[in-house]
Amino acid sequence: MAFLAGILLNDNKKHIAPVLYALIICLSSSFYNAALASDQAGADTTVLSTRKQALALLDRAGEPAQSVFWPNIAPRLFVQNLRKNLETPLSIYEGKSTNFCGYAALSYLPLHDNPVGWVTFMLQLYIAGEAVYGREYINPSKAVKLAAGNLKFKGELDVRPADQLWFLSLADHFKGYLNFFDSHFNMGDENKPW
Repeated sequence: MAFLAGILLNDNKKHIAPVLYALIICLSSSFYNAALASDQAGADTTVLSTRKQALALLDRAGEPAQSVFWPNIAPRLFVQNLRKNLETPLSIYEGKSTNFCGYAALSYLPLHDNPVGWVTFMLQLYIAGEAVYGREYINPSKAVKLAAGNLKFKGELDVRPADQLWFLSLADHFKGYLNFFDSHFNMGDENKPW
């Protein structure tokens, strides 16, 4: 504040305009944020399902048969990975030296807000090789389906095949937003935006 008063009291007028503009922007942004926060206070943040319901669904579904679409993902490990994600959603890990950090961070939302929807989607994707999540139709490429379960030297992601399936499917589906020049997955592409 002393700096601002010093500039305003200084007879060098060329410094006053930028300071006043910055002050106006700062104040208007503060008022806007306060108004937005009060509008958001009543926004709908309804949780659509619970972790307990999702775990019960997973128990009822049991262990699926080996998927013909995801040949490198054992059903037992797939279900164990889904269960771990439901029980501790913050433990989902993008792996070492991958570009899956954004997908891992955003994974908390479906795991928290609609775990039943997420489990249903993951089981459908594993069993049928394709599934719909919200308004998105996810049908990963054959290369992605062969790569899932085979990622190595990625830390804990190596032993989390459901996470590999999830991250690779998301990256494959939304690849056009990341890279316009290489839209086909090749092993090693998980380390860069393909």
